[in-house]
Amino acid sequence: MKVRFHHSSVRMRLTQSEVAQFQEEGLVLFNLPLLPQSLEVTLQVAAQQNQLTATFDQGKLDIQVPQELGTEWASTSQVSLSTSITVSATDQIELLIEKDFKCLHRDSLEDVDTFPHPNQQVKLN
Repeated sequence: MKVRFHHSSVRMRLTQSEVAQFQEEGLVLFNLPLLPQSLEVTLQVAAQQNQLTATFDQGKLDIQVPQELGTEWASTSQVSLSTSITVSATDQIELLIEKDFKCLHRDSLEDVDTFPHPNQQVKLN
């Protein structure tokens, strides 16, 4: 899982294996060791939720995806889930969860287990 924090947004990209794990187990974890604590990001199915939500407490960012929404995203060609979460009268957090696609501009070790890019040209021999 790749996690990016930028201004007031959180963006997560999941590989094919992570999307499959999410679909099968309903849970994907990411842990970044920081001294003296760590940052943990959890993406999980929440059967009782009707919208995408997120909470942050004691170094843990917990993102909950409604079961129907998560199942549709994981099992179809749907690329992303997104929402805006109001955190105060003047502030919002943008949350984006995406399937991770292969980079078109360079080969990278980060491209292992990514989804084929929809704009990638198929090479014929």
